[in-house]
Amino acid sequence: MTSNSLARDRQDALDRIAAIVEEHDLSVEAVVKRLDGASAAAGGGNERLIRRILAYLGAIFVLAGAVTAVNMFWDDLGSAGRVIASFGTGLIALVLAIATHRDGRYEAATTPLFLVAALFQTSGLFVFLNEYIAGDDPALGAMAVFGVMTLQSLLLLTSIHRTGLVFLSVFFGFSFVASALGWLDVDDGFASLIIGISGLLVSWRIHATPHRAVTPPAFFVFGALTAFGAFDLVEGAFPLDFSLVGVAAALIYAGVIAGSRSLLVTGVLAMLAFLGYFTNEYFADMLSWPVALVVMGLLMLGLSSYAVKLDRGMRSHDRA
Repeated sequence: MTSNSLARDRQDALDRIAAIVEEHDLSVEAVVKRLDGASAAAGGGNERLIRRILAYLGAIFVLAGAVTAVNMFWDDLGSAGRVIASFGTGLIALVLAIATHRDGRYEAATTPLFLVAALFQTSGLFVFLNEYIAGDDPALGAMAVFGVMTLQSLLLLTSIHRTGLVFLSVFFGFSFVASALGWLDVDDGFASLIIGISGLLVSWRIHATPHRAVTPPAFFVFGALTAFGAFDLVEGAFPLDFSLVGVAAALIYAGVIAGSRSLLVTGVLAMLAFLGYFTNEYFADMLSWPVALVVMGLLMLGLSSYAVKLDRGMRSHDRA
């Protein structure tokens, strides 16, 4: 191919690119940023990984250094000094997190700094309550602290759409709910059931967003709380306790529908735990019980195989 042909091909390519830019009303800055991102994706995967690892290691060292320094002088500090040393450190980390978010060169440090800020701010608020506000109700103090942190996380999330802030919002939000239920003296089992079910619903909604990275641990924790709460409410209450099988089956079904392995594992573990409870509670000396479990298991496996075949047949019929 001659140099003239190459020049014509390049000119044609540039003309097509220009036409696409004009057609979709794109800016030059957006095109350049997208091309830079494509170049980074092609050759910068290892670089991003290294930067992320170094950012988290740096945050750990900063956290360790700050905690050590505060601990060394803690007894010599007054009330104001203790609040400043704890909450002030968190506030500085928060400002740095926002600054690194706005500068792409240091963006890998943003999430670790947000986590460090949340840790120090939370501890600083508890220190403030302990130093300045006398009270004999820890649940009420926890409500105040977690309420403030939830509000801050949600406000930051409205302008900074990062997965780390979604995690903090969920964590502080449900910590506030748990504190409120404790303040209201709600039964532990019922409180666990409320938090578990509402947490599963919130996690289900987050699972459909770009921030779904937080949902595997969330599904596991909230699923376990749901199973524990249900067990605590009906333990020893025959025949209501047999509804636990339905709870575990619902968790497994939700895990399959959501495509969440962590929720599926939680449901399976809950089912095994409930079956162990039934064995010890009602069928410890009955040889027919393990035989019945084996038969039911084989029946379920057969039904699952038949369901798969039926689904394939329906799909082939629809294509026809």
